[in-house]
Amino acid sequence: MSITNLSNQTENEFQAIEQFSTEVDSMLNSQVILYNDEEHIFEDVIVQIMLACKHPYEKAEQLTMEVHNNGKARVYENTFEECIKASNKLEEIGLRTQILC
Repeated sequence: MSITNLSNQTENEFQAIEQFSTEVDSMLNSQVILYNDEEHIFEDVIVQIMLACKHPYEKAEQLTMEVHNNGKARVYENTFEECIKASNKLEEIGLRTQILC
């Protein structure tokens, strides 16, 4: 095998590993779904979304309206570990969530 062929083979293997790594990373992303309830006022939900998901007020308000109008909304997307943290923070005040992997 020539040096050129070996170099091309190594580059192809590197590209395959890089593509696989990207695919695994995308599979590791999880989502937090927040469900509507009739117990919390809008402002409480907005504030909790801001705290849990680090969204600015406007985004948290938009997501709260989406939850209210549609019954649920994806409020956060990150690694599974980070989604657990966000979900736990939302649930501190009794909000109902689900984590999708």
